[in-house]
Amino acid sequence: EFAPTDKIELRLKVALKPDEGKLAVLLNQTDVSAFFVPSSNNYTYAPKVFPLPIGDNKLSVYLVNPKGEWNLVKEFP
Repeated sequence: EFAPTDKIELRLKVALKPDEGKLAVLLNQTDVSAFFVPSSNNYTYAPKVFPLPIGDNKLSVYLVNPKGEWNLVKEFP
């Protein structure tokens, strides 16, 4: 369960290389990828523009390869 002002930080074991693709993040069914700020192997979301919904939410993280194919990496209920 997220609070509307919670900060979310995703940490990868290693930083993604451009030829590996990019991360896409969905909150429930909304693409919030543009709100995550990358820094080396961390991706941080600070809910200043788009507050998190109150209650139960599902955060899904995908790796989108250069061909545009989405592969689920992790889900957080």
